[in-house]
Amino acid sequence: MSFTFNGVKRDGNGAYYYNDGDVESHRIPLSDQCYGDVRMSREQLEEWFGISNDTLPDLPAYYILPRLDSTWGGTAGGGWWNVTGDIVVYRPVEWVPSVARIRDFPKNSIVTNIEKERVETTTTKLYAKAEFALEVSAGGNYMGIKAEAKAKTETGVEFEKEVRNKDTYTQKGVVGDVALVEVAVGLMLRVEEIYTHNIKVWVDGREKSDSLGWHGGPGWNDIHIPSRALSRVGGLQFSKITMTGGGHSAGLYVQTLPVFDENKELKDLHIALSNVGWTDWYAYVAGKKGPSSGRQLLAYPNYRPSTTLMPLNKTPAKTE
Repeated sequence: MSFTFNGVKRDGNGAYYYNDGDVESHRIPLSDQCYGDVRMSREQLEEWFGISNDTLPDLPAYYILPRLDSTWGGTAGGGWWNVTGDIVVYRPVEWVPSVARIRDFPKNSIVTNIEKERVETTTTKLYAKAEFALEVSAGGNYMGIKAEAKAKTETGVEFEKEVRNKDTYTQKGVVGDVALVEVAVGLMLRVEEIYTHNIKVWVDGREKSDSLGWHGGPGWNDIHIPSRALSRVGGLQFSKITMTGGGHSAGLYVQTLPVFDENKELKDLHIALSNVGWTDWYAYVAGKKGPSSGRQLLAYPNYRPSTTLMPLNKTPAKTE
């Protein structure tokens, strides 16, 4: 007999599943805070970038993502890694704008037509306040709640440079008397950590029956889960996970199964683990889990940063 996760619906064939409305979407408010090189008011954000409470997208009530660290364990069996950390559930709280000042055009150098042959902007600067980037997949994102983290660097969140060739701006009227500034605006998401499930395993890349293990909990036969039982919730699985430390996740697979109460509030989070080359899964019941707390700022690059030229006197200097 296979292991059973309590609190998650199962169909007639024993497969776990969720209904489309099990996770609600909510309107997330725009913060009064604005980070970056330039302080912009809500009115300016709406006037110049169309950013307001009415135009921002709704978000799922929760995001689930791994927060794991990988360190080299030793050379036995060809080499193995210790993987530790948590699977975390976040609740979105508010949108926080981040503004980067790209280039100034003094008024004595302004001409009627401003043509830029090439613009190169790194969004590391744009999202420097963020802990890491919340990467939400456009497809295969079950109920919208699966997310992953991009690595954090010492200077902020590291992104590839965005290059746009032959961007042309045309100013109408007399612009030689007005100093302009080019600014880019992106969005960060302030989230509240509400639940964690601790992970502490070792893993290697041999694709053998003993290539994944952990200490504590019942024996393998008591926690066995056939792959068919998870066939309808594959969108909540994680693999090739970005980690801190050595960053190597080998062949580790993580299946998450959130549990919701009658009010659609999250009350539990089940975890199953597998490894590349394995057919089935095993319930991970050894790790500590429960409610948690804390707030973080995450970069949200799915909301594409945009740039514009605007009069310098419309962008008050940032105050500390």
